[in-house]
Amino acid sequence: MSNNCPVVAVFWMLSKQWVLNILYNIWNWKNKFSTLKKELWAISSKTLSSRLKELQEDWIIIRSIISEQPIKIEYTLSEKGLSLSKELNNLSKWAREWRD
Repeated sequence: MSNNCPVVAVFWMLSKQWVLNILYNIWNWKNKFSTLKKELWAISSKTLSSRLKELQEDWIIIRSIISEQPIKIEYTLSEKGLSLSKELNNLSKWAREWRD
């Protein structure tokens, strides 16, 4: 496969440390920064912020500011992210069937 292969580009993005863990947690409604940080206790705040920003720039997640005091930020999967999660679910099924 060449560098222009879209599959390579997607796997490159997903292979970054913590990305799949972050997506899994957002999909399971652990969508506030503090909740993600508690669930992924070994990740630094800087890395979590960086990965969330990258996923937002790739239109995989949406960052929403909630008008409360104090202001809270939530992350949800975008339409693109939901589509990706379905494909990751299929990949997970395949992996369970064929791993040994």
